[in-house]
Amino acid sequence: MTLKAACEKKSHRPPFCVPAMIGRKDFYMTENEKKLLQAKHRLEEAEMRDRNKERKARTRRLIQEGAILEKVFPSVASMSLDDVEDFLCGLRR
Repeated sequence: MTLKAACEKKSHRPPFCVPAMIGRKDFYMTENEKKLLQAKHRLEEAEMRDRNKERKARTRRLIQEGAILEKVFPSVASMSLDDVEDFLCGLRR
């Protein structure tokens, strides 16, 4: 029986056969390649954290601005968004 056949046969898998690892990129990577990949993933995670912080800050700012708008013009709370836009554009003229 060949090694491949032994690996594919589930009931008699030799302990040295790890078919899940064969074909994976990191199985054959050098230490420097692994470190480079880790650094790339860390950078991607940091960028994702920054995007989330920016998105949350924008959301907070928009909520606060909406609250100020309702405080100054209480009638906008019962208006549709199109009516609020028309109202605010009318103030600008």
